[in-house]
Amino acid sequence: MTVNECEEQVLRLLDEVGVSDYADRMYRLIDEAQRVIACTWGFIRRKAVLTSAEGEVVPLPEDCYAIERVKNADFDLEPVEVDGEWQNGILFSKAGEHTLIYKAYPDHITETDGGKLIQLAPEYHAALCCYVAALTQDNEYDKRAYQLFMERYNEKIAAVERARQMSGKAKVVVYGRTV
Repeated sequence: MTVNECEEQVLRLLDEVGVSDYADRMYRLIDEAQRVIACTWGFIRRKAVLTSAEGEVVPLPEDCYAIERVKNADFDLEPVEVDGEWQNGILFSKAGEHTLIYKAYPDHITETDGGKLIQLAPEYHAALCCYVAALTQDNEYDKRAYQLFMERYNEKIAAVERARQMSGKAKVVVYGRTV
C-alpha cells in the first residue's frame, strides 16, 4: 500500500461518519500512526554492520530504537558525541566488524511522499487506516467517531495477533514437562 492509497482509504472511512476536511494533516497523521504501530506491533527489523576499534564507542544507526542482538561480541550502551550532539552509542568488547540486528523506526512521511510504500507488513495496513481515521477525530468535542475508529483499529490488531499466534508452533507444558 502506498501513502496515497492509505489516504484514500482513510478519507473513505471519514466519509462514513460525515467528516472530510483533514487533507492538510493527513501525511503527518499517517507518519505518526505508522511509527506507533511499527514500534508497538509490526516491528521493522534491520541489520547493520558496525566496525570499531577496541575501546571505541560507535554511534547506533539513527533509525534504531531497540537492539535485538549483536553477533560475535558483547557490548555496552554508551553515549557518544557526534557533530556536537550526544547520541546513543555502542561499545563492543573487542575490535572488528560486528553485525547489529535492531528494531527500527519507519522512514518519515512528508507531503511529497504520496507514492512511497507504507513500511508496515501488509497485515497491518487496515489497522493503520483505522488508526489514522481515529487520530483525525482525537481533538473533536464529539468522541463517537474517535471511539468507533479506535474500536475498529483494536479489532484489526487483535485479528493480526491471533493469526500470528495460531501460525506458530504450540508448546504444551504439563506439570513442568514439555509435551
